[in-house]
Amino acid sequence: DPMNMDPDQIAEVRDYMIEHRDQFRTFADSDSDTINLFKSGEIILTDGGLGTTTKLQNEGVDVAWVAPEEGALSWICGFGISSESENVPGAYALINHYLSPEMQAVIASQGFSIVNPEAMPLIPKEERESADPSNLESLIPEVEAAYQEEWDQAWQEIQVG
Repeated sequence: DPMNMDPDQIAEVRDYMIEHRDQFRTFADSDSDTINLFKSGEIILTDGGLGTTTKLQNEGVDVAWVAPEEGALSWICGFGISSESENVPGAYALINHYLSPEMQAVIASQGFSIVNPEAMPLIPKEERESADPSNLESLIPEVEAAYQEEWDQAWQEIQVG
């Protein structure tokens, strides 16, 4: 679990990455960077999510996403309502809209797992496996690392080589 590495494990990863720095073309700053690097042929392998893979596939790039045996890292996205909100009913209406089967089907079409299983019948058969909410059980939530300061320092050292 990369989010719960201790300082020795972080140092081991840092040292490995620096030692093998010549194997890296670049460190992409965004999904758009990753997509452009794939499309230009500058990279043939990267880390990234199923959503980026879906975008690449939709643009005709022959690419596949493979989940690590250990589990894939996953962003934790969600909505919150401020205690100072002036339109709480409107905020709940927006949240309910995004959770509706119709919107969850749109989210699935972008390559993401959904949270509302009622959307499954609305999702094309070829997208159901990746959209299935049961996929969420095997994911590693990408949260603040247990040793965030050490993690950030190591990443800065990796980037500069």
